[in-house]
Amino acid sequence: MRSQRNIRKMVGRVVGNKNITKPLRVLSNRGLLPQYIWTRLPAYGIVRIGVGQETSFLFSAKRNDFLDRCYFYRGLDSYEKETFTIFISLARKVSCVLDIGAHSGIYTLIACAVNPGVKVIAFEPIPYIWNNLVENIYLNGWENRCMAVCAAASERSGTGTLNISREREYFSSLDTNPDHGEGSNKIVVPTMAVDDIIHESEEVGLIKIDVEGHEYNVLLGARRMLSRNLPDIIIECTDREVCDHVQEVLDPLGYNYYHITGNGLVSMKSIIPDESHEFRNYLCVAGTRQLG
Repeated sequence: MRSQRNIRKMVGRVVGNKNITKPLRVLSNRGLLPQYIWTRLPAYGIVRIGVGQETSFLFSAKRNDFLDRCYFYRGLDSYEKETFTIFISLARKVSCVLDIGAHSGIYTLIACAVNPGVKVIAFEPIPYIWNNLVENIYLNGWENRCMAVCAAASERSGTGTLNISREREYFSSLDTNPDHGEGSNKIVVPTMAVDDIIHESEEVGLIKIDVEGHEYNVLLGARRMLSRNLPDIIIECTDREVCDHVQEVLDPLGYNYYHITGNGLVSMKSIIPDESHEFRNYLCVAGTRQLG
């Protein structure tokens, strides 16, 4: 055990050296550093992440979790890259984006990078991760374009108990499903209904929702805004019951559903969870809107 700790400390010191980190990132971005290696390396520091060939943003990696390692060593060509592609194309066209379950703010930063006129309202309930979100916004000088809300989006404003996964903080949720509660820390956090924060004059064009089973509750708290704006929605759905509840809200509004896969968008009559769990996100588009 002592030798393993010494090895981890040594690796941390080496990778913490910018002269070493930079070539490791270059190797990883070129596909020359295997995933089983870079997913085990520490990820701390500020890096510039490219969005295609045209723009980029600064990202401060502090969590040293799986997501930070993905963005630090591989940029957007890593976790959920097929979803990033769809999100980028949609974010270019709208005036306001909601990033619900923002974590460190990767989707918030992408939206601001590709659309100089966009406003982003980002929800992140875990205070120390919210701090990282705010740091990333200020790091890029986008504090006048972004509102970072330290609360969990839900069906009503108040408080709720958040289950924070000890191993994977980005799997934290207000959901009471045992899968989210087992092996977790619990904290009381503010909750906020989207309808309580979005003014009627705000034209929300795109929403990203990643809240680990609490998606239905988020939509319930946004019904007025959804009916008014009919925004495009990128939503993670992994549970059949949650999918059915999501459609209870969206079906009456005339939404159509697409599975976001590695081969692009696949039209679906209803949202059916991917049994492989490889592609967990879906695009919901109101019938009056056109894709492309």
